[in-house]
Amino acid sequence: LVVHPPNMDMKIFHAKWIPKRCLPEEYGGDLPSVEIIHQKNIQKLIEMETYFDAEEFQRRSLK
Repeated sequence: LVVHPPNMDMKIFHAKWIPKRCLPEEYGGDLPSVEIIHQKNIQKLIEMETYFDAEEFQRRSLK
């Protein structure tokens, strides 16, 4: 675990630790906001409901 000071130069942080392309905009990154990422994940889980139901059925059948 590495704790970074709050006044760290973000250019150094992005170059050394986590690239901008991997962070949401709230953290100085190029990705959409955390809220948008969250909503997309929720939508994806809803779209996969049939898969989850089938997987659960299969797991029950194996017992």
